[in-house]
Amino acid sequence: MDHADASTRVAYPTQVWSWSRARREVELAKCVVRCHTCHVTKSRIAGDLSLKGIRNGNAKLTVEQVREIRASPQSTRILADAFDMSHAQIWRIRTRKKWTWLE
Repeated sequence: MDHADASTRVAYPTQVWSWSRARREVELAKCVVRCHTCHVTKSRIAGDLSLKGIRNGNAKLTVEQVREIRASPQSTRILADAFDMSHAQIWRIRTRKKWTWLE
């Protein structure tokens, strides 16, 4: 499920199942069914980066820090200590498996 207009989103469809039926139906009525490829394409075209980078409540890094990690000649282990992250997470950032949207 995907919100046809992201600006009308009150919550993500996965969060609505604990709501009352009436409230859930109002939110789901704003959604359309899309395959993953179409959802990603629509989101990129619309510039919907609402959960990317520091907009994601779980993000530990800023865009500038990710760029610093990618540009740094230091070892992954040193960077992991410096940013208080796991070696694996730093590796994923450097190999663009995380923060993939960031050029």
